[in-house]
Parts: sequence; structure tokens; C-alpha cells
Amino acid sequence: KQTPPQRRSQQAVQAKAHVGKQEEGQEARRRAVVLEHELHALQDELQRMRRAREMEVADREDDHRMMSETHAVLERRLKRRDIALKRAEEEETRAKRQLVQVQAALVMASHQGFVATEQLDQGVGMSAV
Repeated sequence: KQTPPQRRSQQAVQAKAHVGKQEEGQEARRRAVVLEHELHALQDELQRMRRAREMEVADREDDHRMMSETHAVLERRLKRRDIALKRAEEEETRAKRQLVQVQAALVMASHQGFVATEQLDQGVGMSAV
């Protein structure tokens, strides 16, 4: 059996242990509250990062779509210009042929005019003789 001082000493130790356990429990609850706040802050940050990434993905998709549309527009414009260039080259070729024909006709007309003048001169000269 314990003597009263031993009992008091044991009770004091038990009381200190009880207080210590209470303090440990309170400290653990405080740490849990802090960790919970940190967890929520990290979850919020993660959500913000996800939204930012999703926006980047959407922006990239928009840019890609616009690039494809722009490429298609430029491709159609280039085809129209190719067609216009081909027409212009064909018209130029026709105009060159027409110029050659007109030059040839001019040479012929000049020659015929010269011959006619010669003949006329000869005829006038003959009738004058």
C-alpha cells in the first residue's frame, strides 16, 4: 500500500500526464487546423492552375483554328491570283499575236501601197510619154 505522500506524488504525476496529454491534444488540433487551412489553400491554388491551363488549351485551340481558317483563306486567295495571272498571261499572248498580225498586215499594206504607187507612177509616166 502507498503512503499518502507517495499517493500524492503519483496523483501529481498522473495529473501532469493528463495535462500533458490535454496539451498534446490541443496542439494536435491546432496543427490539424493549420494543415487544413494549408490544404484548402493548396486546393484553391491547384484549381486556379487547372483553370489557367484550361484557358491556355482553349486559347491554343482558338489560335490553331484561326490559323487553319487563315491558311484556307490565303490558299483560296492564292488560287484566285493564280487564275488571274494565267488569264493575264493568256491575254498578253493573244495581244502579242494580234500585234504580230497587225504588223504583218501593215507591212503587207505598206508593200501593196508601195507597189500601187510604183504602178501608178509607171502608169502616169507612160501616159505622159
